[in-house]
Amino acid sequence: MRKKYHVILLIAVVLLSFAIPVRADSRYSREDMEKTLQIFSENNSHYKGKGIDEFSLSIWERHGLLIVKEGAEQSAIRHQTISEKGEWRVSKNKYVNGQWRYLGTTPEGYLVENPDYPADAYRGRPFSQFHWLENDNERTSLWKKLSKFSDEEERERLRTYYLDLIKASFQAEYGAGFDEANFTPEIEENMLKAAILVYPMAEGRRTLISFRNLGRDGKEYEVTASMPRGWLEKKEEKTEKTIVETKTPLIPQATDMHSKTLRLASGKPGEEVFDVLQGIPASEPLYANIIVDQYIASIQGERRVHTETETHWQKNKKTGVWEIASTQTKEYPYTVITHAYVYEIASAEVYSAVLPGGKVEILPQNYTPVSVSMTQGGYENGKAIEASLTINGEHFSVGKAVPISGQIGAEVFYKDGMAIPVNTPNAKEYPSAGKVKYRLAFSYGEGIAETKEVALSGNPITVHTPVVCYPSLSSRVLQPNEKYPLPREGKKLYLKEESFAVTYPTSGEHVPLPGYGNRDYAKYIAKRQVRFSFDVYEGSGYQGIYRKAGEWHDFPSGAVGDTVSYFIPAWAKEEENHKISFRTLPINLADEGSQAFEYFANKDIKKDKAVQEVEAAVYGKVMESRILQIADGRSYENLAMPVYPQTGKLASRQDGIALGMPVDLVITTNSDLFYAADSIQVIPRYFFVDKEGKKTEVDVYYHANQRLKQINTANTEIAQKARLKDFALWVDNRYYDDTAKLLERQKRENNLGYQGYLDALIGSRYVPLGDNSRLVIGERLKLYSGRGLAEQIEKPKEVKTDRLYASRQNWYLRFFLPNESYVTEKGTDFRGMSGISVNQEPFLHQGYLLVQLEWQIYKNGEWLYSYFTEAVGKGSLPYQAEQGDSFFYDTERRASQRLN
Repeated sequence: MRKKYHVILLIAVVLLSFAIPVRADSRYSREDMEKTLQIFSENNSHYKGKGIDEFSLSIWERHGLLIVKEGAEQSAIRHQTISEKGEWRVSKNKYVNGQWRYLGTTPEGYLVENPDYPADAYRGRPFSQFHWLENDNERTSLWKKLSKFSDEEERERLRTYYLDLIKASFQAEYGAGFDEANFTPEIEENMLKAAILVYPMAEGRRTLISFRNLGRDGKEYEVTASMPRGWLEKKEEKTEKTIVETKTPLIPQATDMHSKTLRLASGKPGEEVFDVLQGIPASEPLYANIIVDQYIASIQGERRVHTETETHWQKNKKTGVWEIASTQTKEYPYTVITHAYVYEIASAEVYSAVLPGGKVEILPQNYTPVSVSMTQGGYENGKAIEASLTINGEHFSVGKAVPISGQIGAEVFYKDGMAIPVNTPNAKEYPSAGKVKYRLAFSYGEGIAETKEVALSGNPITVHTPVVCYPSLSSRVLQPNEKYPLPREGKKLYLKEESFAVTYPTSGEHVPLPGYGNRDYAKYIAKRQVRFSFDVYEGSGYQGIYRKAGEWHDFPSGAVGDTVSYFIPAWAKEEENHKISFRTLPINLADEGSQAFEYFANKDIKKDKAVQEVEAAVYGKVMESRILQIADGRSYENLAMPVYPQTGKLASRQDGIALGMPVDLVITTNSDLFYAADSIQVIPRYFFVDKEGKKTEVDVYYHANQRLKQINTANTEIAQKARLKDFALWVDNRYYDDTAKLLERQKRENNLGYQGYLDALIGSRYVPLGDNSRLVIGERLKLYSGRGLAEQIEKPKEVKTDRLYASRQNWYLRFFLPNESYVTEKGTDFRGMSGISVNQEPFLHQGYLLVQLEWQIYKNGEWLYSYFTEAVGKGSLPYQAEQGDSFFYDTERRASQRLN
């Protein structure tokens, strides 16, 4: 080695790209010296202005190097360092075998070693293991000078030239120490970066290059080397280059997608009112949300190896045979893409019978399309390129499965406001499904479809449209003067020609599920309907809307407080077991006649309707009871009962009815009293009321044949009787005609015709009524009076005229007490008494005999209901009227007396 330290590689560097021929005898002429100086002067400022004489001709002729004369071939040479930042120093020179180690310096002051100076024997580690130090000196850096070549081809040619020069120089000087086989491209790169230009010469001249390396002891060492003689001499050689490409398919494993989500739910996210798995009504809105992978991608490719083998042949000068000088093989492995695609989302469809039209399409929103780029692998000019696919900025190599992409956000495939069609039947778990369509965002290769579809399976939807039926009906409170059969619990009692209220709310209790429970269900109700087994008017009277018995009709949707009044007309059928039916129909009901119903609420999903039924008894009533006439010679201001004592002709006297005077009465009913067995039984009760208004129940006696007989017992001999002719003054003659015709149409068993019935009604025959303990008004004293009602209202076409005319009945009664009537406190026992006088005790005088009447209505021989005169007012007595009070007799006035 030139130095006993670790060796630094020495590189031959040439700045110019032209060549000067090499002389065969390796001697250098003065002419060559002039040409070289000219070249250096054009490219290096240190050589400008210098002449040939400033350089040593002898050194040039021996070595082909331009060395400044001053200080040349001396024992000590002052020079500028390269590795120590240009410091100046003096180095001792050696002279061995007629050769100086250092020839002198260049014009820059750099020390130049003698290339012919014998080298030291090499000892130490191989060159490939040296730690090269990069030269960052702008003027002396070979690497920086190479980088200034803009022509890439020329730069690569020079780079190869210099590397070959370096290797040849070190091989020549250091032999086996230069382990070229271990030089990697990385080491070669480091050597070029570490090269220090010591003596720049034209191409083909002796060139000196210096290197620095870091020794194991931490010190820096420097060595030089020069181009061997005859390196560029022409040799007979040839090179063969063989290229082989091998291919291996790379089949990646299949990549699964994330789990796909199709969700149908109520309302909007976070505002779900219903749990669709358990139940949601028709007409309610749904939202759909689909979450899938952002994209679907696949890469298929090959692993390829580009192999270049260079075989160098040289002709043996002695034998003329071509021999292999060297063989060099380089492999360049790389990957290529043979088939690739990337699909991005395009649209989605959701299918379910609970969706409008059974299908909805959803387009992506707030979605950024996938960005894709591809690097196709290959080999070019000694460089291998690996293939890759870049998706949304993420790189994926060939031969590995493309990882599953991230999933789209919940807002991308989202749609709300999809109302369940109102005609969707109730059913459990309507299936839902769908698909997402992906479109091709990128493709490479043949046979790739433009779209790809991914099937979706969604959650089921249970449709349960809720309706409720919780009607309530008003109750008819019986007054003290009314007596009817008491209905059993839950049964309603109503009277004809009265109205009652029906409250039919849209709210109520349903199943205990989200969105259901106790609430208003109006939005799911198509109709609320009511059906009566008797005719009614919707309203409070005959001016309302007629509703025929047995037919469903709609409950008014706009009713205030969900309450409607219904009026029972006079012709409605009187019955104890009537039905009032209710049914609530949902908006999704297909058949109103469906028998799929449930009471109160359709909690069972298989039941469409909610129904309810209320039992009701419908009775007639006494419409009116009044006195037609009292034949005592006075005019009464008010014939409505009760009739109180009246003021007579003398202003100071107040009198009741004179005993023995008949009282003509009429009572009007609207019951279904159409046949011979129908009657009204009148039960009188008697009381004594004194002038102070004190009332005492009494027994009534009459005096006949010198005997007193009690007349309010069954053994009385007094027979009451009457005939319709007696009341003709107060009877509309048309009622006779109507009654005769109705009786004829009833086809009684007596086979009387119209005229026969009419004659019987207006005839002179008296009808026995019974005695004063029980009076019976039968058919002979009854006239149908419905004509009056018919003339007041507009008869529905469904109602027959006969039924309307027969719907009211007038019953006529003549009541009287004997002229010689007397009263005692009820229960008075006459046994043991003697010398009794009707004018003395125990008979009561100076007061009034009050008659209370109970009207018992019998239908077909059975009691139907009872009526008492309503207690109204108190007259001139200090007496508060009670139910049933009808009229007062004056115990001191008798028909046999002269009345005034």
